[in-house]
Amino acid sequence: MSENLKNLLSDIVFENEFSSPSLQTILKSCNEYQNFSNKDVSFINQINSNLNSNTNIEQNHLLLNTVILQASEELLVSHAVTWMSVCIKSSDTFSASIQSLDYSNLYLLISKTHHSNDVKKQFVASILPKFVLKLETVPSCAIVCGEKLKCLEKVLKHYNGPCFSHYKVIEKFLLQCIEMWHSSDSLITQVGLCYSLLSQLGGGGHQTALYRDNWQTQLCKLVKYMHEVLDHVFEDVPEMQVRNISETTPLLFLCLFPCTDIWFWLQIL
Repeated sequence: MSENLKNLLSDIVFENEFSSPSLQTILKSCNEYQNFSNKDVSFINQINSNLNSNTNIEQNHLLLNTVILQASEELLVSHAVTWMSVCIKSSDTFSASIQSLDYSNLYLLISKTHHSNDVKKQFVASILPKFVLKLETVPSCAIVCGEKLKCLEKVLKHYNGPCFSHYKVIEKFLLQCIEMWHSSDSLITQVGLCYSLLSQLGGGGHQTALYRDNWQTQLCKLVKYMHEVLDHVFEDVPEMQVRNISETTPLLFLCLFPCTDIWFWLQIL
């Protein structure tokens, strides 16, 4: 890192005198020239110190985001848990921009370090329980909720075993998201992606037999809810025909006649 850039960043990292627009301009240049990708990490300790302060929070977290995007694998593994802890501490009293930035940083850190056994152990021991506590509330801001769901999806993918003990909390959070954001197609899609991963929590058993059983159970539950909704919608309509459907019927139809048209399946069922 050149001395000029160090001097420029020192005003941000050490004194925090720049306004957010100025900082974003500088960080954009840092991204363009990959200034944080070299081996000079003399600024990391000061960044870590500033992240623990209660002043200039957004500026410090924006700088962290730039460092995460450029840092080497070795640097990320060394500081991942520390930075994850900072992101998890994000308070609901913070602005939406800070909250969404913290979830974005957490998403990047999980994505870039999940291969490290050391990081995994520390994540399960100290970060995962705190993240699950964050699932007790659904963000009232769509952007924050979207970033939170992206994080959850990444956690469910890479830490599916340890997440099993938190199944009920995670499912409740997803259902609450549906209730609050049912009119947002993008958020409901993200909820669906997360919900589809619930069947893979815990151990898979012999040849992932448990995962298949869990998936079948979820599918049957979904079909049951669909029928209940239809029964409510057509409550006053006389039934012309009643067909008993076994629990395996939905799976059989999906295997034999794959189709994404929901109305097609409703007609068959």
